[in-house]
Amino acid sequence: MKLPAEKIETAAPKNDVRYYLHGAYLNVETSELVVTDGHILVKHSVELDADDISGIIPLEAFAYARRMKAERITTARAPVLGAPTAYVNGASFPLIDGTYPDYTKVMPEAGEVTICLDLTLLDKIRKALFERTGPTSKCVVSLQITDQHSSVRVESNDNVAVIMPCRKM
Repeated sequence: MKLPAEKIETAAPKNDVRYYLHGAYLNVETSELVVTDGHILVKHSVELDADDISGIIPLEAFAYARRMKAERITTARAPVLGAPTAYVNGASFPLIDGTYPDYTKVMPEAGEVTICLDLTLLDKIRKALFERTGPTSKCVVSLQITDQHSSVRVESNDNVAVIMPCRKM
């Protein structure tokens, strides 16, 4: 998979008891990389390698790839034991063994309604979608709101994120 310029992994939690959230889910069927912390969700279209497999890539693989200025993270089964593994410039990172949340269930349909948003979560999405390792890009998004109880869909180009609804203020 080609490493996205956007730091999508910033949407993942740092310390969460749900260990399967400590990574980004690569879905090879849809060519998407998905990250959630349970409050926001970021989905990014990615360019896959021919042999990539679906799985949860640990955050450490992204940190290592950015430190090494790597352009790709490859996912495959390890040659000896067949364990799902992420590879970055020869370094290996076991994929996280767990079931990633079904992110397709929280993706709202387009619509219009007034809801309350936590702006710190919107800023977290801004960092996940637009904060690049190089020059910054313009932060223009489309917000799609179905009703006051549904999540908010944030779109920019091929990137999609979701903010979960707030409880009443």
